[in-house]
Amino acid sequence: MDLNATQAAIRAGYSAKTAEQQAYQLLQKTSVSEAIAAAQAARSERTELMQDWVLDRLCEVTERCMQHEALLDHEGNPTGEYKFNASGANKSIELIGKHLGMFKDNLKVKLEVSHEDTLSELE
Repeated sequence: MDLNATQAAIRAGYSAKTAEQQAYQLLQKTSVSEAIAAAQAARSERTELMQDWVLDRLCEVTERCMQHEALLDHEGNPTGEYKFNASGANKSIELIGKHLGMFKDNLKVKLEVSHEDTLSELE
């Protein structure tokens, strides 16, 4: 319904206090993840909206925002200056990059500690 596993668990009758943990556990089950994938595929087919469609539109937005548009004076004559929509271009490029997995929100750090290290040395 809203692609929010915690809210789905609450709607399914799980306690609001434990819904997040229950949702996580449910999403680990193959049958649940397969059912979600099937429902998403059916929705894409029904609406005719696919990832390619979204990416094509984002590329169009990027290209349009990157166009240098001539600024005109009050009489409609070109001033020799140009503008473009930097924020629109940046946002569409960001969304494309996220889709491609280029930007990671989580940073994983691996810390190796030898038995000789003490807590005070690590702090």
